[in-house]
Formats: sequence, structure tokens, C-alpha cells
Amino acid sequence: MHKQPDDHTGDNGTIEESVSRYTLRKLLNLPIDIFRGVARDLIGIGIIFFASTGVAAGVCLFYSIPLVFSWLGGLVAVGLLLAFYYY
Repeated sequence: MHKQPDDHTGDNGTIEESVSRYTLRKLLNLPIDIFRGVARDLIGIGIIFFASTGVAAGVCLFYSIPLVFSWLGGLVAVGLLLAFYYY
């Protein structure tokens, strides 16, 4: 039987070369994958923080409360998100 071009075996007919290359590639991509996951979570948390701070600022303006307290709305929203998301 002839060797096909997409055959993943090495020269001696074993599959160990492709497994080692795959493992090495995955190990080298691990920091990039971790960074992507952390960046995605931080962007999501930031969007939720700024959106909830904006809503809290609107509530503060409506009820004539100082805008300093609008940050508390953002912190409460992020705290609730982290409490329920990672629980």
C-alpha cells in the first residue's frame, strides 16, 4: 500500500513524530491561549462595569444623588457578576 500525502505517520511508520509535534505546538500556544481567555474575560467585565456605571449615573442624576456614587453601581454589578459567574 502506498503512503498517502495526508498520512500522519513518520518515516518508519510510527505516529510518534506527529504526536510530539502536536504536543510541542500545543505547549508553545498555551501562553497565547491563556492570554486570549484572560483578555476576553477582562473586556467583558470592563464592558459590564462601564455599562452599569452609566446606568447608575442616570439613576443618580434622576434622584439628584452625587455622581460619585455611580461608581458603586459598577462595582456592585461586577461583584455580582464575579460571584455568580465563577461560583
